[in-house]
Amino acid sequence: MANIEVKQESIAGGLSTTYFGDTKRGQYRLAMGIDPDLTVTTGNGDQYKMSNCVMPVGYTKFSGNEVDAYPIKFITPPASTEYVYVVLSNGKLVRYSSVLGSASTIGVVTNGVANGAEFYNDYIYISSDTNVSRYGPISGSPTLTNSVWTGATLGSQVALANVTYPTVNGAPIPKHWFHSHVDGQLYFLDYVAGQGVVHVIRTTNTGTNNGSAYNVLDLPFGYYPTAITNYGTNIAITAIQTTGTTIRQGDAALFLWDTINETFYQQITLPDVFATAIQNVNGNLYVFTGSATASRISLYSGGSSISQVWFFDDGVSVLPGAVSSYGDRVFFGARMAYVGDNFNAVVLSYGSKQNDVQKALHCPVKCTPGPRFANVCSAVMVAQQASGAAPRVVAGWGNDIAYGIDKLGFNFDGNPPTFRTDIFEVNRKFKIKGLRFNTTIPTEAGTFEVAPYILIDNETVGGSLNGKVGTSAQYFKRPEIASDRSIGTRNVCVGFHFYGTTTGGIQLPIIIELETFDDQPIA
Repeated sequence: MANIEVKQESIAGGLSTTYFGDTKRGQYRLAMGIDPDLTVTTGNGDQYKMSNCVMPVGYTKFSGNEVDAYPIKFITPPASTEYVYVVLSNGKLVRYSSVLGSASTIGVVTNGVANGAEFYNDYIYISSDTNVSRYGPISGSPTLTNSVWTGATLGSQVALANVTYPTVNGAPIPKHWFHSHVDGQLYFLDYVAGQGVVHVIRTTNTGTNNGSAYNVLDLPFGYYPTAITNYGTNIAITAIQTTGTTIRQGDAALFLWDTINETFYQQITLPDVFATAIQNVNGNLYVFTGSATASRISLYSGGSSISQVWFFDDGVSVLPGAVSSYGDRVFFGARMAYVGDNFNAVVLSYGSKQNDVQKALHCPVKCTPGPRFANVCSAVMVAQQASGAAPRVVAGWGNDIAYGIDKLGFNFDGNPPTFRTDIFEVNRKFKIKGLRFNTTIPTEAGTFEVAPYILIDNETVGGSLNGKVGTSAQYFKRPEIASDRSIGTRNVCVGFHFYGTTTGGIQLPIIIELETFDDQPIA
């Protein structure tokens, strides 16, 4: 027999890339609603440094019945009154107060479908299947006007094409995504007669047409454009060839265009069939690709190829309105497997507010719907101002039965954050003798509670422990750790659920005390 300890000494490595063998890199098995960038709260009130601890973050649903379809885009236009606008996939435009409280439904665009939205020159533009609507002037007395693209407002342009795009876990990929560019023009996407094209809206700063034009750029035949953003003064566009979810009909591509010449100057083949979102983060071009059942984030830094940042086996391709950033940290909507084939809608992040902190993948937002196969986080924005102590993400989600929008709430009870350590390999018969960790503040019933649980042998056997209150030093031992749930032959990990209304976390290391039986068979 021998007594040994296994420890989770760091979480700087982020979510684990493989099921086994990540302990030396500071990675962990699972987390939802855990953010090491959150500032630490201790017994003497220190709140001015990022924690690098297991810090739970609470998110609550603030939307009501007004959200009855997938949110596809959040917009916060400059105006004398601060509002957060959201556009839903059913064409509805909804406005919230700056504290994300009261809601006002403004109206629904033509045909009851929205395929993109953007603020440009005092108006919010929304594309439907075949036309464009706009709401404004935001600085005056705004009204919603439909069919401005084919009407005289923007020069009586040709109607947009209404073709079929694939869906991401039930959520539609928008067909006519917008981008307000640094050259003072609003570009948006279309697929016409078998070919991806780009149109442009150009107005004065008061919304008067000033040279809007149909089809200013052609993509190669067979490429359906999906997302568009800036790459310096140039424009970057992602496009797909695959329109189903079974067969690979061709890889997606990234196109670069200088907005001056009549054709793009660079085409980069992407590694997946879907390329559905793109985000410029301080000059770094993040490209989100994947499929109906997997997701990848890559970085383009010039040349003719991209470099992979992370691949998610349990993800789905990220939607174009589900990406945002704060400093060098990028946030994006995703899903995460938790129990079997059920998935939680989440927001993942890559990077940190501190440049000298290791870049890693974390999950700071657990959306409020329970685990469900059809969960999708369809819209993400860092919408509210904050000191950086806690990034205030607004997350829109949907599934096959419900839709909603969540905000930072610091109430864990209805949506408890979850953390699970890495899988610690023992590879011989063992018995768990104890579990030790410290919390950043003393636990307190109803205010800050930590509920540990132990999982052994590839998480096939587990048992919950009764959380302790009134102390920061948490120590569990036999008989608190039941004998029939503490003997294994392969490996062990520990998980935690968090409850309450006060921000506190777990300091590292988390220590599991084991007794091994070297002279006994493992089966």
